Amino acid sequence: MRKSLHDIEKLEAYIQNRLSPAEAQEIRTDLLLHPSKYHDWLSQKESYLLVHAAGRKQLKTELQAIHLSLVQDPAKQKWWQQIQAFFVS
Repeated sequence: MRKSLHDIEKLEAYIQNRLSPAEAQEIRTDLLLHPSKYHDWLSQKESYLLVHAAGRKQLKTELQAIHLSLVQDPAKQKWWQQIQAFFVS
């Protein structure tokens, strides 16, 4: 049986803390009373965390590449030294 889009959206809003206290309580009650909904919530929460972690990893990789290009490029040495001077006082 296919979950409705409405259920998926509600769980996402719950995971991201975008519900009113009354709506959040309604979701918590549903999760306690329906094991299948609880399982869906766990799966969706884990998926959300994995997507978030992947985005952070990609961002970290991009920032490291930028850092290396700034540090290793001889044309940018003087600029890099000026930036570092802001933090060494």
